[in-house]
Amino acid sequence: MPPLTKVLFLEMDAGEHTLVRRWAAEGVMPTVQKLLQRGIVGPTMAPEGFFVGSIWPSLTTGVSPAKHGVHSWEQIRSGSYEFFRASPPDYIRHEPFWKPLSRAGRRLAVFDMPLSGVYKKINGIQTGEWGAHDAMYGFRASSPALKEEILRKFGPAPSFSCDGPKDARRTAAFRDRLIDGIRRKADLTCHYLSQGGWDFFGQVFTESHCAGHQCWHLHDQTSPFHDPAVLAVAGDVMKEVYAEIDKALGRILSLVDDDTVTIFLLGHGMGHSYGAYHLFPQILLQLGASNPRPRIEEAASSRATKHATDSTLSALWRAMPQGVKDMLKPLRDNLRGWIDHDPNWERPGGPRHIDLATSPCFTIDNNHACSAVRLNLVGREPTGVLRPGAEADAFCDQLARDLLEIRDMDRNIPAFTKVMKTADLYRGDALDTLPDLLAQWNPEMPVGKARLFSPKLGLLEGEYKLHRTGEHRPPGLFVATGRGLEPRLLNRTVSVMDFAPTFTSLLGVELENIDGQPIAEVLGRVDA
Repeated sequence: MPPLTKVLFLEMDAGEHTLVRRWAAEGVMPTVQKLLQRGIVGPTMAPEGFFVGSIWPSLTTGVSPAKHGVHSWEQIRSGSYEFFRASPPDYIRHEPFWKPLSRAGRRLAVFDMPLSGVYKKINGIQTGEWGAHDAMYGFRASSPALKEEILRKFGPAPSFSCDGPKDARRTAAFRDRLIDGIRRKADLTCHYLSQGGWDFFGQVFTESHCAGHQCWHLHDQTSPFHDPAVLAVAGDVMKEVYAEIDKALGRILSLVDDDTVTIFLLGHGMGHSYGAYHLFPQILLQLGASNPRPRIEEAASSRATKHATDSTLSALWRAMPQGVKDMLKPLRDNLRGWIDHDPNWERPGGPRHIDLATSPCFTIDNNHACSAVRLNLVGREPTGVLRPGAEADAFCDQLARDLLEIRDMDRNIPAFTKVMKTADLYRGDALDTLPDLLAQWNPEMPVGKARLFSPKLGLLEGEYKLHRTGEHRPPGLFVATGRGLEPRLLNRTVSVMDFAPTFTSLLGVELENIDGQPIAEVLGRVDA
């Protein structure tokens, strides 16, 4: 019998807790149903306003976005109008929980924590992005030997695109690759877990994240994108992926006993896509909160080169076998991005047609559910327009009123449910790296053809042309089992920032200067 694993952490990334509970009760997820019956069960909440790009940095560090400084894959560089790719761990300002555990001599196995980075100096083993939704840097491991061993024993993770149109055939192939990835990730996990003797062992299944974004419309018959023809061929992809993850959990849990403290987490959830994120830059322009930028004329030589490259690339691509296409897809996507780029157009969510240098504010990337505004502040931005203090506060208050007056014409409901000042939500020395205002879209407004109106805005119409039919929700769920933990339901909500100090406290290490608190019930410090 291998030595005991003390703490086991299993995450189903962006798993929707209402579906997990339902499918557990219906017998689709029997492993999770057993956990729910025998463990401490409680609701969780991701960081308000930042429950997409900040959830993993907040979970692994135990601090808020205002301290770790990450809210999106793309962020604005402080003191400039330049945007950069915020790849972990380079831009996370607080260390993850496994670093103090490693310094304290705890033996660790940390697998595939999204948006977290991989560290060579760890007392144990670590990997990142062996199969990932949020792929930022590709598969890495804490040592060349570990990377070579994983590739030799389990191969590279199945490749799949988490974006793009999918007909019935492509959807079925997408489903099969996700399920293959889950099974091989379970093989990998069981191989290393069975070695035993781990103080902390963690693994994350991100296939549920991809399935939720791309296939919510197959599960949800009320979705405007529901397609019975694709459903008939591919089935309910989300249900099948959730069921396969449940089987993987069963295999993994069979390798530990009741003395292991096991925490199963759904850190945030998923529902239908909603709002009109793609129209937000135009909203700011029509409200007069931002100024339009001059049109940029692309040189004729550049247009001709793009046209010639497009013709050649298309012909070559059609002739390639599918296996070669899969291998070369990243290179092809980069070329396509250059070919299709219009200097007068920026992707939805970016500062489309906005002159950043002269505008009082502009939009920056955050997430589709909660649009973000950056103020052009004197002393912070290169050519600041608004003076910090009373002038900026008055501008924010007026913009918030203007946004909250906008209505969805087709449903006669507010387009936004609330507008929040980031400084009212969070405190920290990285606050200036974040947006200043957060506008929460109304979840009752599904994406599609949007018609927005207010007296100040006028009429603004536009159609959602992206391919994600599922979008995140901040609530989640956790279950904890193990020695001395009696079944109970928590009557309070746990922050995702509470898990890092919980893991370390279970192993006798206390974290400093964090926002989260150890979950007392999991530590056995609260009577049932």
